Amino acid sequence: MARKLALTGEWAPGCAGGCPKNETYGLNPQFFLSPSQPASFTITVSQPADAPSLLPIGVVLLNREPNAPFKPKLSSKRLVAKTNYKATATQSLTIQLEPPAAGKCYAILPSTFEPEQYGRFTLTVSSDEDSGFTLMAATEPGRMQK
Repeated sequence: MARKLALTGEWAPGCAGGCPKNETYGLNPQFFLSPSQPASFTITVSQPADAPSLLPIGVVLLNREPNAPFKPKLSSKRLVAKTNYKATATQSLTIQLEPPAAGKCYAILPSTFEPEQYGRFTLTVSSDEDSGFTLMAATEPGRMQK
């Protein structure tokens, strides 16, 4: 059975860190994805149709501990997948994921290419194979809601 979840977010002062090349990358809004079974997922970040201009956007998917401090340096051990950055209304990534190891989750970080580029976005995660996955926003950069 298919499932599709969408959450809104915003790159605003203090939470617009830019792409992983920037030390401020960990300030971007973060969302935690937990698959309940092996499945294919489509992760999409989109800007509103009424945005004054389209920002260069992308998505990074990391494997991490939800309550551990965020390390801004992007390591190949933590990187699961990423998109390129483009000034477009929508960026998508389709990937096969396993349920995370105990104490881990997948962190989704939608971001603009440069720091301090502000705007609203919608993050959508869908799967035709996993109707039990969960998606939640971090209450502060890098921390899962309790």
